[in-house]
Formats: sequence, structure tokens, C-alpha cells
Amino acid sequence: MTYLVRAVDGVLGELLSAMGAVLIEGPRGCGKTTTALRHAGSSIRLDRSSDLIELATLNPRGLLAGETPRLGCVS
Repeated sequence: MTYLVRAVDGVLGELLSAMGAVLIEGPRGCGKTTTALRHAGSSIRLDRSSDLIELATLNPRGLLAGETPRLGCVS
């Protein structure tokens, strides 16, 4: 699949270099996750792990471990 460059790409890059976190909102299927993944150094799917609560309880830093910027995806 070919990535379609979005107007937000430039702004997102600037925000990620200046902020600790960025929230991307929009309608389902508009490319939020795909766009974010292109800018992320690492990611974790927070909506696909049935053991997420246990993992967060046992090792909360483990959720944040990874190359920055770190993307946490929730659908």
C-alpha cells in the first residue's frame, strides 16, 4: 500500500520534537494510526493485549520502553 502524505505530517513532526505527547483524533479509517506509525520510533498496541492490565501492574515502565517517539495505539 502506498502512503498518502497528509497535511498534518509536517505539523506532527514539529509537535513530536517539542512535546512529550501528542493526541491525534479523527474519524475511523482516516489514517491516524498509519500517519502516527510513520513518525514513531516504536509502538505498542494498547487495544490488542488481553494481559495489558497485568503487564501495566507488574512492569509499568515496560509499556513505555522503546525508541522515542513512542506510539501507544488505542482504537
